[in-house]
Amino acid sequence: MSSATDSPLLALDSVEVHFTDETALMEAIPERIKERFGWNEQPVRAVDDVSLDIEDGDVLAIIGESGSGKTTLGKTAIGLEEPTSGSVKYRGYDVQELEDRRRIDDVDYRDVRKNLQIIHQDSDASLNPYRTVMTSLKEPLRRYNPELTHADCRRRILEIFNVVGLTPANEYADRYPHELSGGEKQRVSMVRAMLVEPDLVLADEPVAAQDPSLRIKLMDLMLELQDLFDTAYIFVSHNLEHARYMTSNGGRIAVMYLGEIVEIGPAKEVLANPKHPYTKILKWASLDIHPDVARRKLEMEVPLRESSTKDDAATASGCRFHPRCPKAREICSEQSPFGLVSDSNGADHEAACFRGDSDHEYWRSDPLDPDGEIEISE
Repeated sequence: MSSATDSPLLALDSVEVHFTDETALMEAIPERIKERFGWNEQPVRAVDDVSLDIEDGDVLAIIGESGSGKTTLGKTAIGLEEPTSGSVKYRGYDVQELEDRRRIDDVDYRDVRKNLQIIHQDSDASLNPYRTVMTSLKEPLRRYNPELTHADCRRRILEIFNVVGLTPANEYADRYPHELSGGEKQRVSMVRAMLVEPDLVLADEPVAAQDPSLRIKLMDLMLELQDLFDTAYIFVSHNLEHARYMTSNGGRIAVMYLGEIVEIGPAKEVLANPKHPYTKILKWASLDIHPDVARRKLEMEVPLRESSTKDDAATASGCRFHPRCPKAREICSEQSPFGLVSDSNGADHEAACFRGDSDHEYWRSDPLDPDGEIEISE
């Protein structure tokens, strides 16, 4: 496949994804009634003005609490969700334009679908309960490689089963999903995603539903498959330790809050020296391996302002995090940081926070909390 010169594998430019209640019931209600009862709700801004590039072989971990927009961003990046505005480009070609026109130059939309795959959190979502594992895996393999015979497909699938530890491979291939454990089904899901040798895989909370004893093994397997197939990952997780593990070999971490990326940079830098208060809170909330430290954290109060909730923050003016931010000052309720800003340590580590600018008006503004800033203990 040809590509635009010097284009990244994926380029997201000012991507926004908004959702509204478009049910038949809501559409049938007259506008005057909606206004009277306050039912004209603003659309949910699941992803709000996100720009980032992903190169071949990258591992980008997107972390944040539930409702932060991380899964929606991941699905938009691989073309499973259409952006409300902005663009997603695959090797320089707009994904939505390719889908509409089916082909641009010598690039076919089928190539995009083949090269952007997904591993679901729920492994049952990618397996048909009425088909054997082999039948479910042969289908996508033959769709994108019609020259392969059934024997070729079976041989290739059995080879990968041996790699991922589904042995004896012949026996596992002829089982139905209900005959597999949760960990085994997730391994099959990984095989399904990798069979077509994609350029990038969205791993959406791929180990969250698994037994804790299996999570490291599954993440090790994902990294092994990355080396084997030379693919890139977007790894979505609410668990900072999982993100740390998957990005330990030079990956990046992006932190999302209410649809916005509030911090992004090399994983080691973000974890060792977080710039945004929200990132610091996520780090504080991560379970420490030392039992004494973990016990002490459990006895502490959560370092968030109690004046507001996350729902209040979604409609607040100024910085979206300021109603909960332990470091918020008056200026934070009036102005929002304009995009991601790097500090003096380098442009690769960026955060959407006034605190990164030592000359900003923030430092001359009064704290919103009458008792002053809340400390975030390490």
